[in-house]
Amino acid sequence: MTALNAAGRYQGWADPPLSAEGEAQAVALRGTLSSEGIRPGTVWTSDLRRARRTAEIAFPDVPTRPDPRLRELSFGAFEGRSHAENLRMHGGAYRRWLRDPERRSPPRGETLGDLRARVREWLEELSTRGTMAVVAHGGPIAVVTARILALPPRWEVERGFRPAAATPVCARWSGEDR
Repeated sequence: MTALNAAGRYQGWADPPLSAEGEAQAVALRGTLSSEGIRPGTVWTSDLRRARRTAEIAFPDVPTRPDPRLRELSFGAFEGRSHAENLRMHGGAYRRWLRDPERRSPPRGETLGDLRARVREWLEELSTRGTMAVVAHGGPIAVVTARILALPPRWEVERGFRPAAATPVCARWSGEDR
């Protein structure tokens, strides 16, 4: 959780720090993971500081591997603004993007297809063996989850993830599964 999350504003590639609530959520996540005996050998994370900090708190003794391909969707000109502010400031461009995020991007942002392509590229190159964790953002987590569980792409848009949500996915991943 960051101040932008709490205010209902788009974050995307903005890089605010975790709020006090976000730090507390990461500590709670660490407790839950510990009580469940979950200890990954590697933690992949977005290169944005809110994800890196969450990983540091939740997995203090586990090596992290930051990767910019795990960043949230770039909301471009919509970042830092609420839905109402974007309607007022960007009107038609904002509405067009809301109707078709797969093919339309915010000004200076990226499409959902762009996000999916970069996250899937990361997933296809993944060489981690054993148990791992991914600390990222709602968009990339939805793409990874949909890919592993063979869900339709529309699921990525319809499914929302709350900040600091834990989404356990167990999969045996090999070259044939990709």
